[in-house]
Amino acid sequence: MNIGNKIEQIGFRLPEVPRPVAAYIMAKQSGKLFLVLADSPWSMVNEFQKDLLGQNVAVEDANKAAQVCRLNVLAAKKA
Repeated sequence: MNIGNKIEQIGFRLPEVPRPVAAYIMAKQSGKLFLVLADSPWSMVNEFQKDLLGQNVAVEDANKAAQVCRLNVLAAKKA
């Protein structure tokens, strides 16, 4: 079973990776090292807000954004 199947089995879905803009790439593999050059919850951009945790952003919302970031990194690895 590959990682994509396992993720779907536990109820998640890997998002589509956006196309690079200009020379930007989101991630790069070099040997056994996988580098994530930048990450944000881009697949939930309409829900995402930049603010202070505990003041204007609920901990639950921050956890959701962090979960989306992890799925985005896995999607970039798969792409």
